[in-house]
Amino acid sequence: MRNLLSFFFLQRSAWASVDPQLAEFVVDKFSSLDFDSAGSVVVSIIIRLYEKYCRSLNTDDDRVAEQLGRSETLLEQSRPPKVLSDLFSLYTTCHHLRQQCEWQNVIFWSVCHLADEGLTIFVRRKIEDFLCETKDCEVDSILPSVVDLFCCTDSAHVLNGTARILNHFADRLDCSHIQCIIKTIQSGGVAGDIVYQLAARARPDMTLSDDLAPNKWSSETARCQTIMKLVRSSPKRSDLSDLLATVFLSPCVKLSMFVNVIELLDDEKLKSYLMDVCRFLLDRRRSPLSDLQEMLSKLSARLDVADLAIESPCLIEAICAVRGQDCLSDPAMTDIRDRLALEITKAIMHSDWEVRDTALEIAAVVPCFRPMLGPLQPLVRSDPSPYVRAAALRCLILDEQYHLDELPLLCENVVLMDADAEPRLVAIQYLHSTLKENISHAFRILPKAIEDNDIGVRILMVEMCSSLLLDKKYAADTAKELEEWTEDPEIGAAVRAVLGEPPAERSDPVEHILADMMNTLRIRFEDTMDCY
Repeated sequence: MRNLLSFFFLQRSAWASVDPQLAEFVVDKFSSLDFDSAGSVVVSIIIRLYEKYCRSLNTDDDRVAEQLGRSETLLEQSRPPKVLSDLFSLYTTCHHLRQQCEWQNVIFWSVCHLADEGLTIFVRRKIEDFLCETKDCEVDSILPSVVDLFCCTDSAHVLNGTARILNHFADRLDCSHIQCIIKTIQSGGVAGDIVYQLAARARPDMTLSDDLAPNKWSSETARCQTIMKLVRSSPKRSDLSDLLATVFLSPCVKLSMFVNVIELLDDEKLKSYLMDVCRFLLDRRRSPLSDLQEMLSKLSARLDVADLAIESPCLIEAICAVRGQDCLSDPAMTDIRDRLALEITKAIMHSDWEVRDTALEIAAVVPCFRPMLGPLQPLVRSDPSPYVRAAALRCLILDEQYHLDELPLLCENVVLMDADAEPRLVAIQYLHSTLKENISHAFRILPKAIEDNDIGVRILMVEMCSSLLLDKKYAADTAKELEEWTEDPEIGAAVRAVLGEPPAERSDPVEHILADMMNTLRIRFEDTMDCY
């Protein structure tokens, strides 16, 4: 076994330059391996080594085809998922080394098990990869079963997996298959991206007057996603404008849909659709920063930044990340800056906490808006929303040069008295970053912060204890407090490290867990079979 493991680590190197003795060793091990009795760990290692060997072959080898057939016995055994994953990876790599007819048993097993909910997502993906290698008449033999499974399953994993196979063979689908697939997608809910890609590839001539009509779809999101796949696959369609207008006016439109088609729009259409897009940029959930930055990148050469800025903290954040925090100081931005200033002044007093939070988020990104927020200490102390309290404290910290006298005590009180983790974490982060100047405040929060229910607060407190132990004024009391936490499951190891104590001697947690499981099941170790 030791020799086998040594050879296993050599698989990371290029097989083309491997000593022939190594290749022969792997071939011999695979050829002599008893698949019925060998342990799963050994089987998995040898399969991976054999796959590496097969990748290095420049010509067909009859011995490989014979050994692949012998390995099929593993399919009927109750092996761990890792063995199946490695086995199908081998089959995909070596597919061309056997005649298509020789794969019939594996193909049959694969199709029969596609609906098995017990398969892990990794094994399922390997099986899909293998089935996509199917050639010639065997494709026609598996497509009806895969289509039936696609149309009948309630499992998202099975639906996406079968869609991946059908998309690979889309040009082999007949009319009845396509009709069944489209009806299934129309009547289903939200699915994976590959499902909509299959719809667009199987029936690329769908129009708004037939298959894309709203009354034929149970999910508007699914309809919009399918339309976008059609647009991307056929950008020169005569009905392109109608398709895009349908999506951008839909309540289910996402920013990524607009970003993906920017290059297809002329300047007139771009400005027209941009107005529609602006209405949902206020929702951060529909406007992830990555999509915003990509949109700004694509639009930078076509529109001035003044045409983009709206009352959206996420868009302003993206603009400032690209153009700098002083971008709103540009004379061209005067109107938008004044409009935002007015909105922020009103929003900070709004009854809806999300509106107050939005105003604080904008002010955190753009410094010139912070003076318009008014006194923030009352918000930090008493706002009903923990997110608003945390955001208000964050704005105070960003302008700490104006609040140096009050910030340390305010942060201390937040850690000691605030009921929610969000403000406490912001407060202790400030004390942690200014520890040298505020070490007395750090000492006073020690008993409370070290037992906080937020792990982030606890870790930062333990880190600050290193400095407290070096101060004669606080060292003794700090050490006494830390001694109570050396066995804590979350911070015990960090506490012992700060105290300079050696790590606790503990048994391997895996052995402990296995022992408890075996005791619970009343199984003797000598009666158990090899497990992975």
